[in-house]
Amino acid sequence: IGKQPPFDGWTTKTKTSVDEITAWSTQYPYAHSTGLLTQRMPTFDIDIKNQEASEVVEALVRERFGERGRILVRIGLAPKRAIPFRTDKPFKKIPTNFLAPDASTDQKLEFLGDGQQVVAFGKHKDTGKPYQWFGGEPGEIKLEHLPLINEAEAKSLFNDAIKLLADFGYQPT
Repeated sequence: IGKQPPFDGWTTKTKTSVDEITAWSTQYPYAHSTGLLTQRMPTFDIDIKNQEASEVVEALVRERFGERGRILVRIGLAPKRAIPFRTDKPFKKIPTNFLAPDASTDQKLEFLGDGQQVVAFGKHKDTGKPYQWFGGEPGEIKLEHLPLINEAEAKSLFNDAIKLLADFGYQPT
């Protein structure tokens, strides 16, 4: 339902069958989006409204991890974007909010991790348009083909992205 899962216990729902997933459309007809757990698929959520700044952070990801696997980019409300990875050792969410150049406080970076989910399919709640994937999409591209990342590398990427965003006037809060 937007970004909210329709049932409790979703963070522990790691084993499902095709029949169970098919039944969800009957059980939850009002839930039109599909979220993916980020426990083993940590996702770099770049919630930055400046097109050039968002693209610079994506370029950093491609430069650092492009040779490790497929870089998939999901866009819901452009220029914001999300980039999934894979990990062998789950880690918790890594967040930071920004004071943006326009004085707004709703822009942020998050590395979604264990206990989180990312909306992958459906219609974005603000645009009413389907989420778009570039470079392939989950299901079409298997988890093992995504770039492998560990917590230390995620933190390093995250901190370097914060430094790049400073050049665009973003200040961590």
